[in-house]
Amino acid sequence: MKTLFARIVLSFTLTLVMLVSVLGTVLFIGYHRSTAIWSESRIGAIQAYAEEFFLDFAGLQRPSEPIPVENFTMDVPLFLYDINRVLVATNRGTSRHRGQGTENLEPVYIDSRLAGYYAAGTTQFRNDASNVAFLNTLVSALVFGSIAALLIGIGAGIFLSRSLVKPANLVSEGIDTFARGNLAHRIPETGTREIARIAQAANIMAQRLSREREIRSQWAQDITHDLRTPVASIKVRLEAFLDGVFEPTSERIKSVQEELGRMEDLIADLEELTRLETPELVLDIQPIDLASFMDSLEKRFASQSQARNLTIQCSGPKLLIHGDEPLLYRAVSNLVSNAVSYSFTHTVIAIQWGQTSPKEYQISVSNTGPVLTEEQQEKIFTRLYRTDNGRTSPGSGLGLTITQQIVTLHGGTITVKSSSSAGTVFSLTLPVHFSVS
Repeated sequence: MKTLFARIVLSFTLTLVMLVSVLGTVLFIGYHRSTAIWSESRIGAIQAYAEEFFLDFAGLQRPSEPIPVENFTMDVPLFLYDINRVLVATNRGTSRHRGQGTENLEPVYIDSRLAGYYAAGTTQFRNDASNVAFLNTLVSALVFGSIAALLIGIGAGIFLSRSLVKPANLVSEGIDTFARGNLAHRIPETGTREIARIAQAANIMAQRLSREREIRSQWAQDITHDLRTPVASIKVRLEAFLDGVFEPTSERIKSVQEELGRMEDLIADLEELTRLETPELVLDIQPIDLASFMDSLEKRFASQSQARNLTIQCSGPKLLIHGDEPLLYRAVSNLVSNAVSYSFTHTVIAIQWGQTSPKEYQISVSNTGPVLTEEQQEKIFTRLYRTDNGRTSPGSGLGLTITQQIVTLHGGTITVKSSSSAGTVFSLTLPVHFSVS
């Protein structure tokens, strides 16, 4: 009974058997109760007849032979005796019950005076011919009805189980197809609501896995490209040094060192992003004074901004938030670092913060630089994505991806807007009282 089909049919069958059993038990109890009431009413009717008979018999002379009782229509033997226990009337033959013991006679009293005795046969329900016919009809109907109910129930169980099993089999086969690597397959979202939801969830999972596969493939290609370029550059320069084509001057060695530094930054960012995407990562949530946090950030980038004739302006209220401070510092630092790298000289980098609701706060970093197109804004958080301007500047292309992952880990969101009038603005929206569940 490991299949869903067999279990549903068995469940229907057992349910019907239980229902028939309960119905039979109720009918059996009701039958015995009804027969007991019927017997009591019969005994009462016999006693009433005996009293009526002895009222009429009181004024008559005792007959020499028992009187035939003709107006007693019950299918029960009845024998009536006078006060001397002599048989005076019966609805059976006059010779019957004569000579038998009279110890078990029932007395009949009229006005508290003994009027006679009576004896009656067994007053059982099934001794009555009409009752026997009724019982036979009832038992036959019950048996045939139970058999019909079981057959109909089994048929309904087979029909319903097939209607349930078919979409379930489609889901099972679809998941097997996914497991074999065919993520383009889609499971029909049919059947009951629960099975349809499972199919929908499986299709969404396959779609996401397919997207992740594409991202991994593209990521591998991008990493290969980003590593191949500096490696090839370093290889060519070292070969030129060995072949005597170039003199290994300090300037040329420094250029090789810069390429190695770029590779080192890329590897470090890859390690950091991998760590942040690990399910086992546990955030160290602590209270953070956001004003002090921003003051430290401003001081860190003071020399870099001055070197490019940039001004960093911080503004916001005193606000106590909760989060993993090193990670949040890394996230906002990436935004400020990009702003310093891509801002036009003699412009302002504005860092602002404040509560947008009782439960959320926002940090925005805005700068005036090259405007991002809509396509660039959509791809800006993609791994290793770099704009045309970013390809000529230092960086691994993973900074914004790392920032987005840190914000996501804190239950927040990050957005970007860019225009010639307002510049480029990155906004982080985060919960004030974040906790790891």
